[in-house]
Amino acid sequence: MWTLPYSPAQKVGVIIYGVMVGVLMVPLTALACLLVGFCVGAVEHYAGTHGEGAWVLVGSLWLGLYLGIPVGLLVGWKVARSRLREAKSERLS
Repeated sequence: MWTLPYSPAQKVGVIIYGVMVGVLMVPLTALACLLVGFCVGAVEHYAGTHGEGAWVLVGSLWLGLYLGIPVGLLVGWKVARSRLREAKSERLS
């Protein structure tokens, strides 16, 4: 099936969509790491070592933010690239 190539406005929209997905991956990654930190803190609490539970949560949140930045960049790049290539492949077939 032949389709028209993306217009410049559609290309900008695809890039903005990729950026939005990438930006949303940062807090989602931080939230996932916070959940893991909460689980580690709960296991630590039930194991009887009451010392670093709050710092595990804070550390996991910061780790999630720092880990989320490259993950967000990678996901945003892949989303935008795949959508821009999708139009080329449909046009060629």
